[in-house]
Amino acid sequence: MSDSSTVNDIIIALGEKLEPISGQPSYDQLFAIRGAITHALYPVPFDEELGVHKLCGIVMDPSTYKTRFFHDFPKYSAPKAFTDEMEEQDEVKRAKANIVNKAKKADWKTFSAASNAVRTLLLDLFDTTWLVALEDEVSGFAEVSPDAFFTHLLANCTGRHAVDSLALFNSMQDIHLDCNSIADYVKELHQAQKASVRIDPTNKITDANLLRFAINAVIGNDRFATANDTWEDLVSAEKTWSKWQSVYLQADQRANVRKPRDDKDGSALGAFQRPQWKHVPSATAPLVGDPMPTLDVLTTGFDNLANAATTDKAVLETLVETNRQLTTTNATLTATNERLTKELAQFKRQNGRQSGGAEKKLCPHCKKYVAHAPEDCFELEENADKRPKGWRLRAST
Repeated sequence: MSDSSTVNDIIIALGEKLEPISGQPSYDQLFAIRGAITHALYPVPFDEELGVHKLCGIVMDPSTYKTRFFHDFPKYSAPKAFTDEMEEQDEVKRAKANIVNKAKKADWKTFSAASNAVRTLLLDLFDTTWLVALEDEVSGFAEVSPDAFFTHLLANCTGRHAVDSLALFNSMQDIHLDCNSIADYVKELHQAQKASVRIDPTNKITDANLLRFAINAVIGNDRFATANDTWEDLVSAEKTWSKWQSVYLQADQRANVRKPRDDKDGSALGAFQRPQWKHVPSATAPLVGDPMPTLDVLTTGFDNLANAATTDKAVLETLVETNRQLTTTNATLTATNERLTKELAQFKRQNGRQSGGAEKKLCPHCKKYVAHAPEDCFELEENADKRPKGWRLRAST
């Protein structure tokens, strides 16, 4: 089986696993589809001529590709059937020219097959309403490269960023509830931070945001009482996201070594799960009939009570300060939520009602199989204010 037929089968198989997107795609959906195609094409044999490039370059962001492979992905075109070098009198040069020409033909065959297969897949996945600006009046979408589809959609579907950013920001407040260790929690926070950059680089989650989420997650957790004290003893300049990870990852490791195994199956408790308290009678509690305590015993007891009162005062002061910081954090989160909610409302007003997920049907106005209702078609003059940038009437094409 040739590489061109292999790559076509790979993309067809991938298309059977992906669901068509009704309406405007979100950033996460675009990122997931682009990543799935990249992973599928990466192992396909390619670039017989130079042995440098990967076929996944047809869909990857150009700057990302260059960072990963240290070369720009070439602009391939169909090679000539015959070159002057192939008529060289020198047998070695002539043989080399024939080999290079053969390699170029093989690369072009694989490249064009992959581009056509991915292009067909993308047109099946996305509503062409959001791609109309790329459509040529003669060639249609035939000359649009796969990476150009994603570049266009990412630039013109920015209204979804307000929705996705708000959802991600809200979900991060409860991420720790599903984590069994500080290491798992830190990993989840880092992944969420990367996702925020993909969704909207201008509204990404900062290290300061991560620090606020992390402090809120461990406060009041008895397993990290010592670590909480260590953290509170730091000066403000030392309280960074990097330092928080160092303090609590070490505390998590110590807790894992000492954590109780009194449950029936012997399994250990998770780092964010509070140990079950068991009532243990005090070994020093006086029993009925015991002699009265001596003066030394009473003095020692009063000293212990005084020390406990001093400790409680310090703990109370710490809690008051922590509550002040939480109040500030909540105010910041509330302001952010209000801003993103306003952006979402503005987006809805600008873009109108989206498709509700119905299957594609032939529209009597634009003569295409689409998911929108006939009365929502941009061909209708009453929907002129809802048309995306670059949209053209079919009657004018």
